[in-house]
Amino acid sequence: IPWTGEILRWTLGYAYVEGATTLAIMLLYPIHQSLGQVVGVLLYATEKLWVQVASGIATMLTGIVAAYFVLAPSTAVWPGLGLGAHGLAWKMVVIQFLNVNIVMYAVSRLLRWRFEWSYQLVVLACCLALGILASVFGRVLAPSGGDSWVGLVLAATGYALGVLFLLINFPGLAGTSRDELMSLIPGRLRATVRGGE
Repeated sequence: IPWTGEILRWTLGYAYVEGATTLAIMLLYPIHQSLGQVVGVLLYATEKLWVQVASGIATMLTGIVAAYFVLAPSTAVWPGLGLGAHGLAWKMVVIQFLNVNIVMYAVSRLLRWRFEWSYQLVVLACCLALGILASVFGRVLAPSGGDSWVGLVLAATGYALGVLFLLINFPGLAGTSRDELMSLIPGRLRATVRGGE
C-alpha cells in the first residue's frame, strides 16, 4: 500500500519504517472484518447464531495452528516458516478472508441465496490499482526532496476522486444504482450533476 513507510516515518519515526510492509498487509484486514460484521448482524437477525459460534471456534483453532507454523523457526521440533510479523499479518488476513467467505456461503445456503464472491476481488483490485495510480500521481507532482506532505495530500485527493469516479460510473461495484446515489445528493447540487449528464 503506497506511502505506508512515509506515514510511519512522519508519525512514529525512523525506527518504525521497517514495519511498513507488515502494516500494509494489516490494512487489508479491516476489509473482510467489516464484511464479517455485516454477516454477523444478519446471523443475529435470522437467529442462526450457531453458524457464527461454529465458525468462531473453527477460526480460533485454525488460527492457533497457523500462527505456530508461520512463527516457528525451521529448526523447531515441528518446523515452521519463521516468517515473524509478516507471516502473522498474512495469517490473519488469509484466515479472515476464508472465515468470512465460508460463513457467507453457509448463510447463502441457509437462506437460499446465490453465493457471490467475485465482487470482493474486483473491488479490491480496483481500489489497489487506484491507490498505486494515486501514489504515482502524488510522487510525480510533489516537490522533490525532503518530507512531502504535499505528495501525500495529492495522492489522497487523487485516490478519493478515483473512487468517486468509479462509484458514479459503476455503482454496481458498491451494490447500488445511480438513482440511489443521486438521492443522496442535496437538491440543487443534484440538478447540477444531472445537468452535466
